[in-house]
Amino acid sequence: MRHNCVSPILFTLALGAGAARAQTAPATLVIYGLVTDKATGQPVADARVSIVGYDGESNTSATGRFALRGAREAGVEIRVQRIGYREVQRPISIGDSARVRVDIALEPAPAELSAVVTSASASATARLLESTGFTARRNRGIGHFGDRDEIERTKPTSVRMFFHQYVRGCTMIFIDGVPLRGLSDITLDEIAGYEWYSHNAQAPPAWVNKMADCGSLIVWTRIPE
Repeated sequence: MRHNCVSPILFTLALGAGAARAQTAPATLVIYGLVTDKATGQPVADARVSIVGYDGESNTSATGRFALRGAREAGVEIRVQRIGYREVQRPISIGDSARVRVDIALEPAPAELSAVVTSASASATARLLESTGFTARRNRGIGHFGDRDEIERTKPTSVRMFFHQYVRGCTMIFIDGVPLRGLSDITLDEIAGYEWYSHNAQAPPAWVNKMADCGSLIVWTRIPE
């Protein structure tokens, strides 16, 4: 009679390989993205973004961006709510990445729409920067500020080239007020303006570099025209 025997050493190695594969995917997940108005394509500020079944939530910035963390598991759903818009609840595919981008277009609720007041004397980008406090901070003269005019004048070929003099390994980067690891999530056309603070003593409290005193870069984005 023949017996099918498995070597204890081979069995241990197989278990180890399975465990290594199971540990490949990060335990936590960062979900980030942009919330816009489906009718106009403009960013929606102060929309509440949450992961269904979790307590944490994030409100979108003045330029419609958000970022939040959750546990990695099957069946993750994101919910977006904003007064004047229909609620959106959508399942997302997470794969093996530690970061997943989800862009949501909200449909206006006709019964709750408010009148939109526009200013003929200011561009949409200028109004956006003013709403973030960028203009008021620039007027105070602390830090270095740039806007679309600088991009048009210098004509950089990439976001990295445009910010090369500010970004070092220890620089803290914020996109629309949300801390991110780098600048790969935006394009030159999306940049509305930026603020650079070389030392923590200059930076507003919300954007102090908590890792090291070597600078904070805050980039504000727009919907390209």
